[in-house]
This record gives sequence, C-alpha cells and structure tokens, in this order.
Amino acid sequence: MPQEEQSKQEIKKLEPKQRAIEVRKKKFLEVLAGNGGNVSNAINVSKLGRRMAYKQFADDSTFADKWIEALDASNDELLTEARRRGKEGVEEPVFYEGKEVAKIRKYSDTLLIFMIKQSEAQKKWRQRIIQTGNLALSVLQTRGSDIGLTADQIEDLQLAMTEKFTSVPLV
Repeated sequence: MPQEEQSKQEIKKLEPKQRAIEVRKKKFLEVLAGNGGNVSNAINVSKLGRRMAYKQFADDSTFADKWIEALDASNDELLTEARRRGKEGVEEPVFYEGKEVAKIRKYSDTLLIFMIKQSEAQKKWRQRIIQTGNLALSVLQTRGSDIGLTADQIEDLQLAMTEKFTSVPLV
C-alpha cells in the first residue's frame, strides 16, 4: 500500500478532533511548501492555529521535520530565483509618451551582494561548528575515562562525532 494511502487510513482511525488536526497539519505543510515559506499564511489557509502549529512542531518530530523541509524547499526556490535575477536579469519595458518602445534587461547587484554575504556567513558558521566538534573530541580523548567511559566507548563516540562534524553541509 502506498505511503499516502496508508497515511489516509491511519488518519481515519483517529478521534474526530485529532483527525481534524492531522488534516490541517497536512494542509499547512502543503501551503508552506508552495508559498515561499510564509508560516502565517500557511496557518491561516490551513486553519491550524498558531499555538496548535507550534505545539505540534514541539510534540511531533515528523511534523517538525516536514515543516523544516518545506521551509528549506521554499528557501531553495527563492535563492534560485534570486540567482537568476542577479545573473540573467529581468526584462522591463521602457515607455515613451505612454507607449512601450523597448525592453531593457535589468540586473540585481543587491541580490547578488546579499547572496554572497549569506554564503560567506555559512562558511564561517560551518567552520565554527567544526572547531566546536574538534574541541569536544579533544575533551573526550583527554577526560573521557574521568567520567567513566571505557576505551571502546570513547572510540565509538570519537568515530560518531568525527563523522557528524566532518559532514556538516555547506548550504
């Protein structure tokens, strides 16, 4: 059975109030993914309610993950459009005496400046995260036995931490 069908079957088994919340959560995520990440708009369209939305975000990790994915997808879409406008420009009509006489291509240096700043900021944060991970690894190596960890536990933690901190994505 496809996942969407299974999800519908699970929703049907719920109490009416919980079923209504689940339907609204689903609508909220759909709207959020398609509206540029506007949470207020998604709350209004889905009729989920702001308090309920944030309560569900805190209580339901699957919903929270999907919310973040929807925001990421919206952000990616906005960044793609900003890049396009900055690099390829946008055609705008030129009018003379009320008549369109030509089209000119305008570029957005401002969009490119903000995108470059964002990229640089992300690089700095990534480096800080890696430095924090390296510091934590150093403390684990020197003081792990002091808190009752065995050599195998320390090694397992080091491997897990190294994997996590070296795979920090540069968004």
